[in-house]
Amino acid sequence: MDAGRELDEFVGERVFKLKVERAERWWIEGERDWTDDGELVYMEGVNVRRLPAYSTDIAAAWTVVDELRERGWHMELDNRGTDWSVLFLQYKEPMPDYPWQLVTDEVAASAPTAPRAICLAALKVVGA
Repeated sequence: MDAGRELDEFVGERVFKLKVERAERWWIEGERDWTDDGELVYMEGVNVRRLPAYSTDIAAAWTVVDELRERGWHMELDNRGTDWSVLFLQYKEPMPDYPWQLVTDEVAASAPTAPRAICLAALKVVGA
């Protein structure tokens, strides 16, 4: 899946469990601004929020990493050549006589940009 709003919507719904909608012309209180027609938004309590550009903005993509970290996943990010590789790992607790952590699950994805690679790997983590 290419980077862009379709991938952002999928990440918002599958990773963050947001109810993403296409706005008509809604007021965004925190930004004191109106949405554009068809813009992707979600509700946070009674407030409308713009859906972050997870697949194109590294700061937004990092919130995906933080969300998965809270669920026990660790991330490795690597760039060799033209693509970025992301590896999400879950570890088993080390045993007293065996101090190394054992990987119990791993998911990987590669893409031309780090945000897109993070999103693609995150979707694999949640089974999407």
